[in-house]
Amino acid sequence: MSDRDVVTALDAMEVMLQEGRFPVSEMAAWQARYDAAKASAERGPGWEAIAERSRLMAKRLDLALAGVLADRDRVQRELRLLAKGGRALKGYKTSAS
Repeated sequence: MSDRDVVTALDAMEVMLQEGRFPVSEMAAWQARYDAAKASAERGPGWEAIAERSRLMAKRLDLALAGVLADRDRVQRELRLLAKGGRALKGYKTSAS
């Protein structure tokens, strides 16, 4: 493989970041491709720029993940409040006479 294979993998991650979607199956496959490309890269004259792009993309991915986790936590909190409210309302129901 060549340095270009690493760039191609980074391009694919760029698309996922822009679209804001990170399917687990695609992420695992991407990681395997990226690891294989990086392991066999030539590390030619442009390698430092590729490595820097990779580091910046990792930071962007971390930020995206933090956002997704924050959204998940907010939704879980709201669901717990809804469930709690539903249980409270059951206590106020009158029995039919």
